[in-house]
Amino acid sequence: MVVALPNPPGPEGQAVVRVKAHLAEANVLTSRFVWAPEDYYQRSLEERAVVLNAAVPHLCKTMLVENMAHDPSVEPLAEGDRSYERFYLVVLQYGASLQANKLLSQLRDLRGPEGAATRLGRKKYDLVMAPEANMEAMTGFEHGAVTPFGSLEEIPIILSEAITQVRKHSSGNQALPWPHTRA
Repeated sequence: MVVALPNPPGPEGQAVVRVKAHLAEANVLTSRFVWAPEDYYQRSLEERAVVLNAAVPHLCKTMLVENMAHDPSVEPLAEGDRSYERFYLVVLQYGASLQANKLLSQLRDLRGPEGAATRLGRKKYDLVMAPEANMEAMTGFEHGAVTPFGSLEEIPIILSEAITQVRKHSSGNQALPWPHTRA
């Protein structure tokens, strides 16, 4: 995993310390930090991939999504259940766009199949991008530098399935769907 962050103040910024601690706690054994140049987010995806020594399909964005219809009286399914929350961190590839209806369907499925007493109706969800002020206050990261690791608050993470299908090709950083075949 590669984490691109703006240059931290001093030897290591607080955000970097939080991210490293979270990675260690999660037993992530390999990670690499790359200090992104000031113009990183003005560069094309291809240029960003070169900076990170990665393939474009490996580049991801993390967004804070808010459920405006969240009802705090809804009980968790079990201790530790986070399937119905006000906020979620959604991670997807840069080339992808957030499909709110698909996300809604997936969140509802976490509460049980159609017809299950635990499944919540569509009216319990109104998914929108959270305001930037919420994102910075909850994650501790500035716009464009949000990572699912090291947030100030514990926020459920939703990872796009497409990300799990990308693997590093053995001859370099060309990303291929997994399993991949050669012609």
